[in-house]
Amino acid sequence: MSKIIVFIDGSNLYHILKNLYKGSKRLFDFDFEKFIMQLISKNDELIRTYYYTAPLDREKDEETYIKQQKFFAECKRKKIKMK
Repeated sequence: MSKIIVFIDGSNLYHILKNLYKGSKRLFDFDFEKFIMQLISKNDELIRTYYYTAPLDREKDEETYIKQQKFFAECKRKKIKMK
């Protein structure tokens, strides 16, 4: 069994999901934990996951900012490190 650390480029992944879901509200229901465990780590021992992104500007789009903050809170709950 290998030990792995996952690094996710948040902006790229967001745009890929946005393109896949085409504006659907399902975009924010994406299950990162399942994605990481089933598609990336498989049977390896996952040591840590880092998700790199920049927070949105609250003044430009408050609704999307709030959704992003909820997403960040969910990542923290799942022990995904935000950078």
